[in-house]
Amino acid sequence: MKRSIICLAFALLMVCFSACDLQLPNDVLIKGNPEVKVALTIELDDIFDGVINSIRSGFNNNNDIDLITCNQTRVETLMLYTKLFDLEFDLSDSIDPEDFDLNPAFIEFLNELGVAGSPNYTPLNNKILGEDTIDIPLADFDDMLSGFSFNEAKILLYISGTGGLADLLTLELNNEDPVSIKNNKSFSDSNNAKLTTEPNSTRVYSGTQFPAGSVSKINLNSLSAGDINAHYKIYVKAGTSISLAELNENATIKVEAVIWLPLVLSSDPNSAPFELISSIMEGDDLFGRTSGSSDLNLTEFISSLNISLIFNSSPFQNATLYAESQSSGGDLISIPVPLNGNSITLNINEQILEEINDPKNIPFDPAIFLKFNSNGKLEIPRDFDLKITNLAFKAGLNYKISLSEGLQ
Repeated sequence: MKRSIICLAFALLMVCFSACDLQLPNDVLIKGNPEVKVALTIELDDIFDGVINSIRSGFNNNNDIDLITCNQTRVETLMLYTKLFDLEFDLSDSIDPEDFDLNPAFIEFLNELGVAGSPNYTPLNNKILGEDTIDIPLADFDDMLSGFSFNEAKILLYISGTGGLADLLTLELNNEDPVSIKNNKSFSDSNNAKLTTEPNSTRVYSGTQFPAGSVSKINLNSLSAGDINAHYKIYVKAGTSISLAELNENATIKVEAVIWLPLVLSSDPNSAPFELISSIMEGDDLFGRTSGSSDLNLTEFISSLNISLIFNSSPFQNATLYAESQSSGGDLISIPVPLNGNSITLNINEQILEEINDPKNIPFDPAIFLKFNSNGKLEIPRDFDLKITNLAFKAGLNYKISLSEGLQ
């Protein structure tokens, strides 16, 4: 490669001198900044698959959690659904506590309604239907993107029922102010027009925003991996005046929770790198060298080298790109690259070229990854189509040919 470049330049010089009948000099200095642009396509549309799959793996085997596909959101969004309670009571008869996995005090309360002996009943203390924590395991996500957190996650609770019993309930979520329940709809009834079921039984949500109709919505700000949890408490509040005439003998209570999880992630200073390309040349040398004995000595005739990658889009904010290569037994060569819109330029100076040219560092086959700054942001689009569309080399040449000695 070196010889072909130099010979071409030398041949042009010879033609020029011959045509002008000039005396040949003893030395010729070749300087300049030639640039080569290559149109190519390197598809990167699967770089987020590992992140998405690592999140899914936390609940794929959890029979209590359903994943609802969101097919119209701008960013990739996971919607997790779980049914906390789906109860049916016959208030005309005594209820056996063994028939329900509920707080015994609530069963006692229901039985008191049936023998109240007066048209109204007022509990003297809170009658707790349920109190627990909703957990979504995301440990595998932490392995993939340690130090990142979700910053647009929400948890929504739906409480509905028939017979008037559900209307007596009060909800507390994450110690927020209590919310009284009145004429609330279930998750399905609230979003009926946007919920469909595919032939393979997959549920699909076609809304672009989080679903409507919830009793309570809590923003789970700065939600780190493994920390998706929300504490709820559902009860009949002490002092509630209950008109027994408004209750039916057959009453139902349904409590549903939905986790709304857009993949909009923010970083902290200790965030792990995010890999874009594990090997840009798939094991080969970027400059076409086959071994350390190659005659291509870059530093003999190249004083600097710029390699530009042009992407068709950029979903990354406040991040630095790194190109790193380390051959077997070689040194780690690391080149930081500031992001500038859709264009990324690797500036390789003479010192780095000397490292690249060291036989022990051949092949030079860099991996490309991102390191996010504090408060960096990573958005994973739903329809992602990131690709490298152009590769450009620009070299700073500075080479002297000694005509008296000939080409080396």
